[in-house]
Amino acid sequence: ILVVSYVLWGISVLPAFEILTILMLRLALHQLPSKELAITSWLALGPIATGALALLVLGAQAPQVLATVDMQSLGMFCQQAGIMASMLLLGFAVWWLGIAVLTTLKHAKTDLPFNLVWWGDLSIRRINPCSAEFGSTDSCQFYSVYCLCFGGDTGDVMAVGGEQNSARFLPW
Repeated sequence: ILVVSYVLWGISVLPAFEILTILMLRLALHQLPSKELAITSWLALGPIATGALALLVLGAQAPQVLATVDMQSLGMFCQQAGIMASMLLLGFAVWWLGIAVLTTLKHAKTDLPFNLVWWGDLSIRRINPCSAEFGSTDSCQFYSVYCLCFGGDTGDVMAVGGEQNSARFLPW
């Protein structure tokens, strides 16, 4: 089931990055989107952060699953590769977050109209579980604080690591 999960990750995340490549090319060749479409830049955060979280979760399970078939070293490799790839994806998500914020601020000066795409700002909540998982992976409080600063709540931190994770990272 682990192999199938990695295949499904590739089927979902890699085409999303093909679309993100087209979006980046559009940003490089043309001007920023019009004010009616400025909020659409937030939508790209969802697949990036969800893909990073999936790699972290799959990597965390790989050592236990592969130990049953005497492939512990491959499990440890999958775990470390998942952490490194997730770190790259989270960095890309933060970069795209900067693009989204700057695009929104540019158009906010000129009465930004309401659009159903405003629901796209919920994509920032996809970064929070990934940050909480990083916090439980390497015992670094930075990621949990980052999670709380970007609209996360204790549920985001507790959903990943349970009560022991929230007790370790949250003072209350």
